[in-house]
Amino acid sequence: MIAQEPLRIGQKISLTRTDIEDNVHKKVKVTYRVKEVYPHHVVIENENGIRRSITNAELMTLGYVTQRQ
Repeated sequence: MIAQEPLRIGQKISLTRTDIEDNVHKKVKVTYRVKEVYPHHVVIENENGIRRSITNAELMTLGYVTQRQ
């Protein structure tokens, strides 16, 4: 999937992750910065410098991008 308006390098996005402590699930909001943009995915980095890749399809379900017609 190619995004209609892709994210820009340096843009910040917030994603949620689930932490488990003592059998208690907590949702934690994490802020990421866009490091690299590719046609079908982007590379994001958190405040600790850990990078991960997220596809445009995942970003579309989260409401960050729309699909090109």
